Amino acid sequence: QLSVKEDVAKLMEKRKILLELKSKQATLAADLDRLSDDLVTVLNYKLNLDGVLYEAEEAFKFL
Repeated sequence: QLSVKEDVAKLMEKRKILLELKSKQATLAADLDRLSDDLVTVLNYKLNLDGVLYEAEEAFKFL
């Protein structure tokens, strides 16, 4: 009887830990999505800045 109660208690603790890990996993997935979106934004800004720099360098040649 005691062994069964101990097993149930261990399973309940493992269940609690599993639920916490699943919650953390969902949070990390959301963070990763935001970071991926930010990376795309940064890369777009970099491309735009590279274009502006190129245009400025080309214009400078004519000065």
